[in-house]
Amino acid sequence: MSAEQIKPKVLIVDDKPENLLALGKLLKPLDIEVIKAGSGEEALSQVLRHRFAVVLLDVQMPVMDGFETAQLMRANKATATIPIIFVTAISKEDKHVTMGYESGAVDYLYKPINPDILLGKVKVFLQLEEQRLEMQAMTENLRELSEKNQLLLDSAGEGIIGLTPQGNVEFINPAAVELLHAEEQKLQGEPVFPWFYDPGVDDFVKKWSQPDEQDNHKAIYRQTSRMKRFTGDSKPVEFNLSPMHNKQGEINGGVLVFRDITERVQLEEHLTQLAKYDNLTGLANRSLFMEFLQTSLARSERRERSTAVLFLDLDHFKQINDTLGHDVGDDLLSSVAERLHECVRDGDLVARLGGDEFAIVLDDVARTDDVKLVAEKIVESISKPHQLAGRDLHVSTSVGVATWPECGQDPTSLIKAADTAMYVTKKAGRHGYRFFSSDMQAEGQRRATQEHALKEAIRHGSFDIVYQPMVALDTGKVAGYEAQLRWKHDGKVLLPDEFLPLVESLRLMNELGSWTLNAVCKEMSQWRGSDEQRKDVIFSVNLALSQCRDTDVQQLVEQALDKHKVLPEQLELAVSERIVGDMPGKLIASLQALREKGVHIALDNFGSGASSLNYLRKLPVDVVKVDQLYIREIGRDKRVEGILKAMTRLAHDMGIRAVAEGVESQEQLQFLCELGYDRAQGMLMGRPESIVRIEQDTFDLPAMVQNSTYNAPPSLSP
Repeated sequence: MSAEQIKPKVLIVDDKPENLLALGKLLKPLDIEVIKAGSGEEALSQVLRHRFAVVLLDVQMPVMDGFETAQLMRANKATATIPIIFVTAISKEDKHVTMGYESGAVDYLYKPINPDILLGKVKVFLQLEEQRLEMQAMTENLRELSEKNQLLLDSAGEGIIGLTPQGNVEFINPAAVELLHAEEQKLQGEPVFPWFYDPGVDDFVKKWSQPDEQDNHKAIYRQTSRMKRFTGDSKPVEFNLSPMHNKQGEINGGVLVFRDITERVQLEEHLTQLAKYDNLTGLANRSLFMEFLQTSLARSERRERSTAVLFLDLDHFKQINDTLGHDVGDDLLSSVAERLHECVRDGDLVARLGGDEFAIVLDDVARTDDVKLVAEKIVESISKPHQLAGRDLHVSTSVGVATWPECGQDPTSLIKAADTAMYVTKKAGRHGYRFFSSDMQAEGQRRATQEHALKEAIRHGSFDIVYQPMVALDTGKVAGYEAQLRWKHDGKVLLPDEFLPLVESLRLMNELGSWTLNAVCKEMSQWRGSDEQRKDVIFSVNLALSQCRDTDVQQLVEQALDKHKVLPEQLELAVSERIVGDMPGKLIASLQALREKGVHIALDNFGSGASSLNYLRKLPVDVVKVDQLYIREIGRDKRVEGILKAMTRLAHDMGIRAVAEGVESQEQLQFLCELGYDRAQGMLMGRPESIVRIEQDTFDLPAMVQNSTYNAPPSLSP
């Protein structure tokens, strides 16, 4: 079989079958034979039976790890020159990297693996293997010349330099000339190694000029460095050096292959930015916050100083988001981030943990009074007007403070203490700060207990669902029910406003929303049974913001309908106007697709936001549910009554049903009937009840609005 017919082999070594499978799939684009080994022992057996272009070797394996496997390969003459790339998720610290290279590795791949980088690195060794096979078929007299020429031809897109035994330029390709930005004739005979000046190159040069017996057998040296260019600037490069040996095994030259990695370095820096910093504010994120806090505590212990942790969030931030929109909310968060930076020293760290939650590490603290000054400065600074969206926006903050070692010995306990102190600040009236004290421990435990209970309730579906009737104002019949959650905890029945914020903070809204939708579909299916009179009753389920952002709503709804045998036209999805501004286009498309299948889409809390009319244009809605803040002003404010009249006229002109929320009095109902509202919902129509207690009642609307000029308005067909 000729060299061209030989399919190169790559050995993958990993103790986890799923990793072997994943790497195998990533290598499929290459025309190679992949052999897999599940342990270091099996790998040693395979390398004795096959010739491999490269070995992708996992570091962390039981019994025999990657380092030991590599050392044993290097110790065997038959396998000493097989290139080894370590695949690892361990630290990138110099000591670990050095250990790998000392064990015999020529390169590292860090998990999670970038497919392009993996293929790029493997291709280099496949090229080298191809060249090795070709050279085996050549005569010995042409061996050295053919090796250099073949390397140059196969790597024409990268800088390639042929070297003398002393490390001077013997041959250089056009790509290398261009990268160095020099004339070829001026480069001939020049020493190469002075062009590279990063730490580690000196040791590399020493190994080249004075190799020991073990180094003599190494196939490739690999290094990343900055390369000096003849224009005076420099570029980051990755270079590989393949030494060549004479018959006596002595180095008599080599080939240097290098490439510009500027884009890769920029990408790595960008990924580091994304991994460690908040995208909106530029502050540190939770991951960097934890790293910095751990370092600060260790430093404080050595210096016998203190570290302080401050937790804070913005008071009533949700209200700002809901009323002014999320763009203004984001601008406010950025403004707060800038002010927090101004309140601390350069050596301290400010982080955004999520939403409107911020955390600060005050490093190397000498006195508690210094921490108090910072806390006071923060409270005062945040409370000053923020000039946003052409207005002065006022907001306050609640701060909790915990100091090491008084409030905790480790990051976790300090964070809990600061969080508890912040919660106590909020309960005490907000707009201020509190230092953690031992008497707050009970409050912290109570909150932790509530969080645990809520997680368990979501895990086991331990919620009650009640249904409030929506009455058609043309017939007086119940046209549908709005599903509402109740949570029984600590002997009390909690309403959604009392526990949903905690669900959001625990990032469990997706799980709760999915459970609620399926539970409602199941109960409504059982309630209907085979009763034909109930088939037209609609059940309404609210969608939360996090569900809309993070869940495939269309798939979730379709699966629930199919599982519980509910017709699409029997379900209504209510989306709060307050979250529409953050809706991605994909979600709007999903709602449109569901609407086309028959699912009703309702715009809830209509009129509570800043862009209500724009949302009607943006969303595929069948129903607008007018917010209770307008309904309660009936009989009090003529301007609001005018707005209500305009709302129903606008809705009907667009072919949309108008529903009034929070109807509590006969006067309100009378007014809504006269305006032509299609449905009403509220305590006047009925309290929320469990599924077993609801009935498809008919209300005597004229009797409910005695002494009115009630005329039943025409309704839009559902």
